[in-house]
Amino acid sequence: MADLELPEHDPGLIVDPLNFLIERAPVERGPVVVSVPHYGVGSPRVYHATEFASKLGHHLAFGFADDYAAEIYGELHHAGAVVVATKLSRLFVDVNRPRDDFEVRDGAVYSRTGVVRTHSRRDIPIFTQSPDAADAELRLSGFYDPYYEALDTHLQAAQARHGHAILLDMHTANAQRMGTHQVVLGTSRNRTASTVLVEQIAAVFERHDFTVELNVPGYGGANIVRHFGEYQRPGTQAVQVEINAGLLQTLENDDFIRTQINGRRPPPDLATLARLRRCALEVVRVCTEN
Repeated sequence: MADLELPEHDPGLIVDPLNFLIERAPVERGPVVVSVPHYGVGSPRVYHATEFASKLGHHLAFGFADDYAAEIYGELHHAGAVVVATKLSRLFVDVNRPRDDFEVRDGAVYSRTGVVRTHSRRDIPIFTQSPDAADAELRLSGFYDPYYEALDTHLQAAQARHGHAILLDMHTANAQRMGTHQVVLGTSRNRTASTVLVEQIAAVFERHDFTVELNVPGYGGANIVRHFGEYQRPGTQAVQVEINAGLLQTLENDDFIRTQINGRRPPPDLATLARLRRCALEVVRVCTEN
């Protein structure tokens, strides 16, 4: 395997509805569509430091991206899958949440883990002034709706070509929150994919010496797999794949965060990254043959 050139993501990257979507398609398309909803660290406009409640706010986009997701999943079109990802950080729009997952309080949006973030999980404000409902709708119509439209288009095309489609919604998870779990497959309590398919995917990671668990609370399958999975759309199976980003960290957690705050991407463990890339490629191939 060739040495990897790791992309230098710029947390100040400005994206708009005309260039935020990443779509990579193989010449010969199989039935698999890969979604990477937390790929990017981009912003919908220039944010000045004074607009964040903390002086470190302009580096938050790193913390709201899935660490190393681009390196693990970004090239899966080479295995025959269509890859759909977003350059926009989920700090601004989280496409893996229900579209209406936020509150409006006194005209301002309030959300800790919803589709438009305004506060941390610990209820600490992110911005000095939260967006209003009109601003939230602009973000949703510009960035959220096109993401679902792209997935829908590719899944329909896969079904038309192959008679069925498989959606892999692929993530890495924060090491501290995920704890000792290595790989978790989520199917919304076994409602979005068959047991046979899930077992085949699990077997790939297990062959590469990773432990796999199913539907762990907090990682059991969020909005994308629930929206497109089999119990909503006959003929489409959907599986959420969560890999513990801690498997790739080469720095202690405090140093890892400090590196991100300083605007740099912490280096991954390249041997483990290579194993996980092989796993992801094999998962697509197994799903293609399903």
